[in-house]
Amino acid sequence: MILFLIPLAWSTQLNANYFTAKSFFLYILGSLSFFALAFQKNKKISLPSGGWFGLGLFFIILQIIYALGFGFPLSLYQLPKFFSLVGIVLFLAAIKFDLGDFFKRHEWWILGFFGVLLILTSRDLPGALIHPFGNVNMLAEFYLLSLPLIYFWIRQKSAIASSLKIVIFILMNIIILATKSRSACLGLGLWWGFWFYQNHLKHRSRILVLAGLVLLLTAGIYIDRLSSDYLAQKSASTTERLNFYRSTRDLILDRPLGNGFQFPTQIVPYRLNYPAGPSESEYPDQPHSEILKWGVQFGWLGFVMALFSLALIARRIAKGEYFLLKGAGLVILPQILFQFPFENPATIILLALYIYLFAQSLPQKNISWLKTSKSICLLLGSGLFYFSLIFVTSVYLESNFPDDLGKTARACRMNPAYLRGCVRKNYNLLQAHQYADLKKNLKEDMRFNYYAADYLKLLSSLIAEHDLEPELIIQNESKTSVSVYDSAANQTKIFKKNCQILHLYVFMYKNQTHYTPDDIKACQNVEAPFDLKLAPFEFDRTYKNWIEDLLK
Repeated sequence: MILFLIPLAWSTQLNANYFTAKSFFLYILGSLSFFALAFQKNKKISLPSGGWFGLGLFFIILQIIYALGFGFPLSLYQLPKFFSLVGIVLFLAAIKFDLGDFFKRHEWWILGFFGVLLILTSRDLPGALIHPFGNVNMLAEFYLLSLPLIYFWIRQKSAIASSLKIVIFILMNIIILATKSRSACLGLGLWWGFWFYQNHLKHRSRILVLAGLVLLLTAGIYIDRLSSDYLAQKSASTTERLNFYRSTRDLILDRPLGNGFQFPTQIVPYRLNYPAGPSESEYPDQPHSEILKWGVQFGWLGFVMALFSLALIARRIAKGEYFLLKGAGLVILPQILFQFPFENPATIILLALYIYLFAQSLPQKNISWLKTSKSICLLLGSGLFYFSLIFVTSVYLESNFPDDLGKTARACRMNPAYLRGCVRKNYNLLQAHQYADLKKNLKEDMRFNYYAADYLKLLSSLIAEHDLEPELIIQNESKTSVSVYDSAANQTKIFKKNCQILHLYVFMYKNQTHYTPDDIKACQNVEAPFDLKLAPFEFDRTYKNWIEDLLK
């Protein structure tokens, strides 16, 4: 049932943003998986043996170590997604999941699942797919990773006519092309290239699929003619993405031990070295590449181990006979290189299935599933269930009551990793003139997110409004003319601080719109707080020290 709700969660009618409802369902699914493992009667579970088991355990331990050792406690909030993936894979192993049997028993549910998803998507095929689904690349990724499964379904004998399944398959191809996601289209091309290599059009049914391919390619071309504006946009996007990759590479080389989950804080000064700098509305929480993300989080060791693991997996799949796994590997590869499938809550469920199928193709051994293992599963299941509730509640509160100080403070307290909620809380503190609490909260929040543009805006407003309160300059019988003069001097000091913030903000966020040209001109005679052309590592350290001094 939860799986069936995933496509519905893409509708903006059901969630505060395109990410929230799907994440909530993923955490619930992970929680139920661990609960099932905790209460299962079997005392054995079949898992890969030897080095493969050790490799999987290595990455699980690595995730936990970096969550506890870097950026704690905020980094702890990044673990539920990872543990949901682990829980689903283990649950599939415990029940000895059979994909062919699943399709045979539940194919009407599967038909309904993709029917709903196709209907929701088709509403905006003539225009922009991004409108109802929030992130078009995530939608393309989900369709792409579903493609090998639907082809597997086509090959199965069932009560549903093959022609109907082929129609669904063709529509999925058309939608992937219509999204114009470059990594998804590359994965689709790899899958079809492999299909032609394997099949050589020997049977009539394959000719039917070929005709469908011609149809979908034609439809894909004419759904939305490529305009010069669109091509220019894609070109600019490619340049920006390449510079993002270069920045991430530099960060990895500079930080051999990794950064844990603090990528957004650490990447900004590295991006300043390249023409396409950060924009004011951007908060980069990953480098648009799973491979680079692992290097950023886990340092050189994690980066090398990730590449080594991918090479081993590719070698093993290539030697096998399983067409489904080979096709899945080809569609997943571009996503791992150029996207972030392990961040997409809907895609994670498909990845869990493919990881399980790959694990089942390896030599197996029976692992004892004793009381200790069941207790750990019960603990993890309870933790994921609790987090799913505080996650969705915090987003709901911030989204529906953005101007309510009490509710936004509660949202931030429940889920401090939810940056948007904490920024709204701090903004409401500013509006309520609660400057002491605002400074205290800013100091704590900026310890992990000190490059977030919204925090710098708040900091500038705090300095201006706090020190220019009417009580400081109003004529009062108890104040002498000297006191009034001191207040004026204080205003000059405040102006200097605000200009320093302006210089940093304009330098870091190249396309910023917060400060007007008149603001920038007014600050021409005030120097920046430090040399803005410092090397990235030194810039990061100097900037952080400057922030801490302001918030003392």
